[in-house]
Amino acid sequence: MAGTAEKISIANVITNSFGLLGRHALVFFGFPLLLFGVPSVAIRSLFGLETDFGNFNGTSTAYAIVFGYALAMLAVYGFLQALLMLVAAQDLARQPSSLANCIAQAVRKLPGLFGLGFVVIASFILIAGVITMPVFGFSLKLVSDQNFAGATSMFFTMLGLVLIGMIAFTYLSLMWMVAIPAKVVEPIGVFAALGRSRRLTAGSRLRLLLLIIILFFFNIAVSLPLGLIAQFGPVVEMIATVLSSAINIAFASALVASAYIELRAVKEGASTDELADVFA
Repeated sequence: MAGTAEKISIANVITNSFGLLGRHALVFFGFPLLLFGVPSVAIRSLFGLETDFGNFNGTSTAYAIVFGYALAMLAVYGFLQALLMLVAAQDLARQPSSLANCIAQAVRKLPGLFGLGFVVIASFILIAGVITMPVFGFSLKLVSDQNFAGATSMFFTMLGLVLIGMIAFTYLSLMWMVAIPAKVVEPIGVFAALGRSRRLTAGSRLRLLLLIIILFFFNIAVSLPLGLIAQFGPVVEMIATVLSSAINIAFASALVASAYIELRAVKEGASTDELADVFA
């Protein structure tokens, strides 16, 4: 079994990611286009290409539409992540897979992914609240006292709190980076998936951070030219937005799935046969 001090190979993760995208282009690009592109086109066709939910004047109907759309997109995103992770993990484990079987499994995994998403989002909101409350309190004190003599020291205190919050967000994101594939691939619960991700990423989080930075610049490289094309009108803008989202979702999903498989291989010495046993 591989030692826990071993770290993942960034080159392997990126190579496997592009290999996945090449072998399963229809799934990785087609499903995001279908599941996000079609609803987006439908909504804009229904309410107009220049639709801005913020201009619905706060009516109950508008709030219902926005809330319903958000819930629908959350369900779609959860299903999409489960599907892409299953296809990716089975491919990287050299396990023959059926798209119909992966779709059925993805649907069954949805409740668990909702639970995982709730815990992660609640954790981030809690951290944001802990950081925001002192900042808000300091600001109120400055305004109410109208005494700005200590404004400089208070500013640096608030800046320090914000930096602590950013570090906490980054650390949790890295620690839980492979929680979704762990929850999808392995028969474990929500908190077990978070713990599994924490153990797998231990010792490799700086390299995972580098992967996230690479993903960030990849997203910029994809979005910039499509953003320029979007200047040619609302229809072109809609198409460019959908394409950009689909490409970024596909690459991010492939990268996370590849990182999960690489982490298992490095941390546990998991062979192809051992990984395939997960799907038996």
